[in-house]
Amino acid sequence: MEKEICEIPSVVEGILKKYNTVLSLKYHKMIKTISSAKTIHIAACGTSYHAGLILGELFEKYCQIRTKTYFASEVSDCLVCKEDVCIVISQSGETTHTLNALEYFNKLGIQTISLVNVENSTMANRADFCINLHAGPEISVASTKVFVASLLVGVILINSIAKLKFKQTVFKSRDFEELIASSKRAVKDKKNSKKLVHKDLQRLFYLGTGLDVYLAYEAALKIKETCYIHCEGYASGEFKHGPIAMVDDKTMIVDIASDGALGFVIGVIPNYFFALYLSRAKGLDPDKPRNLTKCVKDLDSYMG
Repeated sequence: MEKEICEIPSVVEGILKKYNTVLSLKYHKMIKTISSAKTIHIAACGTSYHAGLILGELFEKYCQIRTKTYFASEVSDCLVCKEDVCIVISQSGETTHTLNALEYFNKLGIQTISLVNVENSTMANRADFCINLHAGPEISVASTKVFVASLLVGVILINSIAKLKFKQTVFKSRDFEELIASSKRAVKDKKNSKKLVHKDLQRLFYLGTGLDVYLAYEAALKIKETCYIHCEGYASGEFKHGPIAMVDDKTMIVDIASDGALGFVIGVIPNYFFALYLSRAKGLDPDKPRNLTKCVKDLDSYMG
């Protein structure tokens, strides 16, 4: 897990080297298809679902396309028209619930797009279009760098759609340059997260506003996966309407406030390190969460 978090800056640089800030003509048909959609239906599970929530907000704000994000396991009886599209997100491209959701939307006859980290995975082959996340092998059960890769590739897709629809990109070259620098700083400052660790911590709340609410959800999931303590993510204002009653002297409250135009892409990195160090302080193995498994393909499947 630690190795993969530390790889995030190189993943960011690699994705930008591969795709630049807008997708090439190779993806024009896909971009045109999404641009014409009345509604984008996003389906994913776990960490990928949190990425989907963020991308859904961005599609609506910057592409002016209505978007709905689903738990893949809950996809059913969706109101769909023929101009809609579906986007599924998955590290392995083999997640059962997400595959079922993809099959559901395929049967409805709408165009489907997969964002996956594994070439020639089932989702890559069954979707009408596919974008490779290019995060490299992610072995740790607790996903980290693929979350960042999903957001960054999604942002590049949104930039591409905005350029086609409105003749200008949303995020500029300087925003991506700052993203690279910020990701490196976040990894360099990992010891700051370690200073906050208290092994007797029993309850933790992550709070945020705007897109940071979804980063709070993701940070909380990592604590649950690796530390086995009560942890929830909330919108800052909503926290006062009930959950605050849970706060006692063994509770920590963390406010997430990402900075910069693309700060939300890497804003969760300090919280990933905190989950890692808290897990170790409790004598646990963050790389082997109990009751969880992960589909990891042959390493050759990640190349390309």
